Amino acid sequence: MNKIEFINSTSIPESLVEAVINQFGGWDDFTESAQDFANHGIDSGFHGFIYHVDTVNFANDNLKAILSLAKNISEDFGLDGAYSLIAGFKCLNYYTADDIADIIHMRESFDDGADFIQVFNALAWFAADEVCRAYADSVEIAA
Repeated sequence: MNKIEFINSTSIPESLVEAVINQFGGWDDFTESAQDFANHGIDSGFHGFIYHVDTVNFANDNLKAILSLAKNISEDFGLDGAYSLIAGFKCLNYYTADDIADIIHMRESFDDGADFIQVFNALAWFAADEVCRAYADSVEIAA
C-alpha cells in the first residue's frame, strides 16, 4: 500500500493523515512505526510524538482537523460532541468537557500552562493513534 492508497482508504481528514506522516519523518518512517504504535501505544516513544514542544505544536497546527476527527468519532459512539470524547481520554479524565473546550478555545490564556500542555499533548497522541490504527487496519485488510 502506498501513501495515496492509504489516504484514500480512510475517512480521517487528509490534512491530518499527511501531518501525522510528516511528524513521523515521512512515509517510510511512518510505515515502519505505525503498526508498533497501533499495537503498543504512544508510551513506547515515537519520533515527533515524544517531547511536549513537538506534540503541542502539532496539535495547535492541526487543531481543526483533530477536532473534526474527534467530532466524527463522538457521533459514531453516540457521545455529546468532540469535547466529551476528549474529556474521556484516560490521561484527561479529571477534566470536564467544558474544561476541555475552555482550554482549547482560550489557548492563548493557557499558553505554556500545565493544562494547555496536557490537553494539546493528548490531542496530538489521539491524532497519531487514529492514523496509525487506520494504517494497521488497512494493511491487515490488504493482506
